[in-house]
Amino acid sequence: MVFAEHRPDLKVGVNKSIFSLTLEGQAFGKPIEKNKNTVRKYWTEYKNCAHLWAAHSHVYMTTGKKLPLDYIRVLTVAERLVEIASPLIDDWSPWRVPEQFPFEDYTVRIPEPDAEDIARIKRYRAS
Repeated sequence: MVFAEHRPDLKVGVNKSIFSLTLEGQAFGKPIEKNKNTVRKYWTEYKNCAHLWAAHSHVYMTTGKKLPLDYIRVLTVAERLVEIASPLIDDWSPWRVPEQFPFEDYTVRIPEPDAEDIARIKRYRAS
C-alpha cells in the first residue's frame, strides 16, 4: 500500500513485496526461511484477515506499545485499510464488522517509503 500510494511508478506487487520482506528480515530480524511459494501460500490462506493484524500492529505501535488495545480503534483502522487496499488486492474477501458498528472518525495515513525501502525494491529482479 505504501508504494501504491506514494510510488506507483515502481509497480510494486506481490513478488517485489516478498523480495523486500525477505531482505528486511535478513537485515533487521530473523531471516525469513521461506521461499516465495511458501509466502504466497500463507498470503493466499490469510489475506482475508491480514488487515486485522495490520490494524492491531498499527494501533499497538501508535499507542506506545501499551495494552490493552482499544478494539473499536483496531476495527476502525482495519476498515480503513480495507477501503485503501481493496483496489490493490485481487480475489479478496476481507473479514469485516457490520456496517452499524460504532466506527471512530479516524484517518489512516500511509507513510511514504524511506530511501532504504525504495533501494530494496529497486534491487528486485524478476526470476
